[in-house]
Amino acid sequence: MPRLDDDEAKGECKDDGAEAKGEAKEGDELNNVVHEFLEYSTSERITAVKQAFFEEHCAGFEDAEELERSGRGHPLEWTAVHRRYLEVFDAELSRFCGERGVSEAALSSALEAITDRKEHPQHVLPVILLTTEYEFFVRNMYDTARAGVRQTMALSTVVLRRRGP
Repeated sequence: MPRLDDDEAKGECKDDGAEAKGEAKEGDELNNVVHEFLEYSTSERITAVKQAFFEEHCAGFEDAEELERSGRGHPLEWTAVHRRYLEVFDAELSRFCGERGVSEAALSSALEAITDRKEHPQHVLPVILLTTEYEFFVRNMYDTARAGVRQTMALSTVVLRRRGP
């Protein structure tokens, strides 16, 4: 097996060192992106995106509690609405990654690594994941629908009072 002379061996070590520094810098950049993502996921923007979706698509969800209590289950259409909700999240994730020049796969791997090392506040990632869960989705759709029903009832009461007996 051929042996490297001293200069070649030193050069090889220098390359390894440069590669390690490059990987460390890339890791730091990914950690920064992860922290930006954690902040973004609880930002006013993402909250507004979720709320707009809930308000636009909540019709029919005001019966969720009754359906669960009765054991009848949810209509299959709700699964399709939930899929559209996930697509909205996917689009936001793509936008976030695109703006920062990082792939979704790299962000996902970095999030997993941070989770494994427990380097994030314990509640942040579970909250992000929770917002995409079907049960969370239905509860928010229900709450939004019920708020709309209460608001409509309140407006009807005001209109009836103005008209008088």
